[in-house]
Amino acid sequence: MIKGDSSEYEILEEACKTLGDDLFTAEIGVRQGKGSQIILNQLIEKKHYLNCIKEIKNTLNEAEKIMHRLPIIIRPILESLKNEILMRIKII
Repeated sequence: MIKGDSSEYEILEEACKTLGDDLFTAEIGVRQGKGSQIILNQLIEKKHYLNCIKEIKNTLNEAEKIMHRLPIIIRPILESLKNEILMRIKII
């Protein structure tokens, strides 16, 4: 659980719900991360976010196709990076 130090997170949550699909957000002044978590949780179903996840997965699939051509020493590093990215986006 990410901690926060404000009592007004519900305002942030409600504001995020009003955003359309074509959006861009930025949070300034992150201290403990709860505001960022609220923003991301509210935007996860938005079209823009889903398109970004699809693009990341497509890029990883393309990288997978050329992995066998890379030097053996680089393969585990890239495989580890790919797994880390997939783990972070597995909510989709």
